[in-house]
Amino acid sequence: MQNEVGAGSGDAYIQCSASHVYCLKDATNAVVSDHSCCPAFGIEIVGPNLRVNALALSIASIASKQGQPLQVAVTEPLTTLMHIFDVCTYNPDYLLSVARVLKALVMALHNFNSFYQTRIPEFRDSNITGFQQLPYALAENPSRFQQPRLLNPETKMTIFTAIENLGDRTRPVLCKFVRRYGEQVHRVWADKGHAPALYEVINLVGGWQLLVMEYLSDGDKWNSVDALQSSLSSAQFSALRDAILSAVAVVHAAPLSNDSSSGGSRAHGSRAGSGLTAHGDLRAPNIMARCANGSWEVRFIDFDWAGEAGVDTYPYFMNHLSLQWPPGASDGEVLQQQHDRWWVESLGVTSGTSRRQARGGTRSKQHATAETQPATLRRRRQTTRGNAIS
Repeated sequence: MQNEVGAGSGDAYIQCSASHVYCLKDATNAVVSDHSCCPAFGIEIVGPNLRVNALALSIASIASKQGQPLQVAVTEPLTTLMHIFDVCTYNPDYLLSVARVLKALVMALHNFNSFYQTRIPEFRDSNITGFQQLPYALAENPSRFQQPRLLNPETKMTIFTAIENLGDRTRPVLCKFVRRYGEQVHRVWADKGHAPALYEVINLVGGWQLLVMEYLSDGDKWNSVDALQSSLSSAQFSALRDAILSAVAVVHAAPLSNDSSSGGSRAHGSRAGSGLTAHGDLRAPNIMARCANGSWEVRFIDFDWAGEAGVDTYPYFMNHLSLQWPPGASDGEVLQQQHDRWWVESLGVTSGTSRRQARGGTRSKQHATAETQPATLRRRRQTTRGNAIS
């Protein structure tokens, strides 16, 4: 709490994070930190302004000097710095939005009270540790999702592998958390044999979805085209590219069902399209292949941007700094099938800069790591400031 913006001995946001760290270092809270991510809210009151932050304990992608996982306190703003002046007369909608934030905060605090008084003892008695490393959708379903593991902690914290228990059998799965996904496009392409099977889409709070899909592992000889480019001869890679172009032609000809939405982001005032699909991010890391009996099998992954060609649109905040996109592919522009073909036709470019741009400057060796390659430049504020817990 500060009298005005800039007043006081430090930034209120940093002070929220530091207060959380101070509480976590208290020995009396060891049981809580051993069995949960220690969720909390940090509330900034700066003059007439209010901001609500989410506080939690996480695991850093680097280890401590002793080789143990390094715990960090993460702070993420949930709201802007909102003024709380009485503007009901000329801006009631704004004041209503502030009231909704405060109401949601009260409801969440009641949930926190139940969590710390009830769930923490349950975790302690069940000897559940490391809870902070998993999203709740996996952590609270240990009988279904067994042996969950982060795919690649250094690149993305939203993709996990697991063994799914189906009762009479088990199967390896990839669990991916998304906010936008071309579910129907994925299913259409999977029906044609050119995408991993999408087993289930689970709707979560806050607009998130959990995708449970087939896991294409390197143990089954699947590799991303990004990884294969440097290991194949020119003739072998030419045959692979032909196989990819053939697969693209097949999936591009497959229509969406009449009673389903593509799941993509629609252009403002868009009219009925062709009913055909486009991937939107068909770079080499998002194409999986394996050679079987002398021929190539091809599957496409990462349908976050996929949608109906000519209708659905690219997201905003695309990475234009290190990636060269197809002509016409840009923030808010409509998806086109020729953009997908452009990426495939760009495969195998030998000049260093062009090849790096076509590949996204990354290398992937399996389905999971291919999924983790970021196509969107993450322009979030550096709000996940890690305060090491020692």
